[in-house]
Order: sequence, then C-alpha cells, then structure tokens
Amino acid sequence: MFYGILSDTNDTQLVGCLGEICDCLREPNPQDGEYYAIISFWIARETISLFTIINPESPSNKSDNLKRMAEELNLFMEEYKDYFDKEDVISLQKFMYHQYNKKALTENDYWIPALFTMDLIKSENIDGILYESAQVADEQLDNVLCLAIKPESADKN
Repeated sequence: MFYGILSDTNDTQLVGCLGEICDCLREPNPQDGEYYAIISFWIARETISLFTIINPESPSNKSDNLKRMAEELNLFMEEYKDYFDKEDVISLQKFMYHQYNKKALTENDYWIPALFTMDLIKSENIDGILYESAQVADEQLDNVLCLAIKPESADKN
C-alpha cells in the first residue's frame, strides 16, 4: 500500500505527514534523540477513485471537505432512496468512521480498518481509501486527510 496525506497547503501536508509517521510527535513525553523521516510530494497524473470514510452526521467530521461530502451523501441518499437502504449506508459509514478514527494503541487496533481496506481495493473500480487522521490531534490539521492507495494505482501515477 502507498500511504499519503491530502491537504490544502504544503505546510499542513508536511506537518500532517510527520504527525502520522513519527511517534515522537504524537507522544506526550517523547524520548530525546535523533529521529529520521523521508518525505516526498506526489502528484497524481491520472484520476484515482477513493472510497471515502465519513461520518454521515456532518458536524462530527473534523475536515471541512468531509463535512461537505457528508451533506452531499445525505442529499444523494435522499434522491436515490429507492435503490438502497439508507440506514444500512449510514450504519456502515458510522461504524467504519469510528474504526478509522480511534487512537490505535497497538497494531490489533488497526485490524478492522486494515481488513476493510484490503477488501475494498480488490475492486478494479477503487484505487484506495480516504479518511481522517486519528493520530494528529492539532486543530490546525483538521483538514489533513490520510489516504491508502493500492500499489498498482500508485505505480501508474
């Protein structure tokens, strides 16, 4: 998987990326020492399709973009209510939103999101997944979104 950050500015991309990958920036009392991180910027050359994890209750999303998406999802569900069960969609999104947004204390805390992502990307129509960062707590980074893209989609870009 290719993991990255999507943000409105280069500054928040850099800090958001470091917050995701560096324990020393997430720990309340980090150990003194040297820390190394390799960061690069990546631009998609082709359109990629990302399954987005949102809370259908718009204000619950930290990201302004996800708040708008939640509002659009609700309008979409209202318009096409004859094609699917709205409560099933809402239940799935809420459950997965909470799974992706809980603080992971151990690798076991990632099992549900990891398995869900791996199952989703089996589809030829989905290149990856987009979700809010659970690791970054700084309000200035609320619009930083995480993405995980399957290798073949990352390679073609």
